Amino acid sequence: FKARGSVDSDNSTIPVPSGCIRLAFNGRTPTSVRPSKSLWSLRAWKEGWFEVQDMGSQIIVDAVDVQPGDVVVDYCAGNGGKTLALASQMWERRKPSSASFTCSASSNHTGVIIAHDVVDDRLKQLCGSLARARLEGQDDVPSGIPKVITTSNATSLGTEMADAVLVDAPCSSLGVLRRRPGHRWALTEDMVRREFPAMQLDILQNASRLVKPGGKLVYATCSICHEENEGVVAKFESLKCAEQWTPWDFSEAEGHCLALLPHVHDSDGFFLARWERVRYSKLD
Repeated sequence: FKARGSVDSDNSTIPVPSGCIRLAFNGRTPTSVRPSKSLWSLRAWKEGWFEVQDMGSQIIVDAVDVQPGDVVVDYCAGNGGKTLALASQMWERRKPSSASFTCSASSNHTGVIIAHDVVDDRLKQLCGSLARARLEGQDDVPSGIPKVITTSNATSLGTEMADAVLVDAPCSSLGVLRRRPGHRWALTEDMVRREFPAMQLDILQNASRLVKPGGKLVYATCSICHEENEGVVAKFESLKCAEQWTPWDFSEAEGHCLALLPHVHDSDGFFLARWERVRYSKLD
C-alpha cells in the first residue's frame, strides 16, 4: 500500500484525490509471483467497504467539488464508479450535525445524487454496485447518507434543477489503452474525429440545461484525442448558450481544462473541463 502524495508534470502538480490509496505490486511476495486472488474477491469489497478506481477517475470526482445538500446529476453514470465516489465525498464533507444539512427531498439524506444512463445494462450494473455499497433502498438509512436515484429517462430531469452536473461522456477510450490494448482495433478515424465529438457535444449541451444558475458543469472523457476534448470544449463555448457560462479554473493548472497522461501522471489518460453557470442578475 502506498499513499499518493502529488503527481508532477512539466506544467502543473496534480493533487492526490481525497481518500486515494495506490495499490502497487512490488514483486516481493514470498513466492515471487503475483497474488492469485484479485481485490474483487476480497470480503471487504463484496461488503462495500471500498471501491477500486483509477486515480484519474477520482480526480474527475474531486473536480465536481460536491457539497452536502447538493443535488448532483451523474449524467453518463455507466456502472456507477463515479456515482459511488460522489456519494462518498458528500458523506465525508457533512458537518457533525448532519441534520442541518438535510436535503428538502428527504429528511434523512444530506443530498441527492441522480445517476442517469441511457443503457439499461449499465444501470443494472450500477444498481448492483449501489446494493453492494448499501445505497439502494435507502428509506431507513442513517441521517447524512446521500440519496441515490437511478434513471434512464433524461426527460424526467428538470431544467435548472442541479447544483452540479458531471458529464463523463462516452468516448474513444484512447486514454485507457494500457488496460485494453485490443480496443484500438475497434476504432476508426471517422469515429474518433467526427462521430464521438458530435455525440459528446450533443450530450454536453443537453446536460448543461440541468444546471441551475450558480451551479457547476464538469465535462470529462477518458480520451487523449484533441477532437474529443479541447475540440468539444471550443464548440460548446461557441454556442449561443455560452454566454450563460464562465470558465471555472483549476487551482493547480492554468485555465479551466486539465489533461492527465499515462506517461506523465501514472494514471489513465483523462481530460476535464469545467464551468460555472452565471447567476441571474436582479434586473433579469
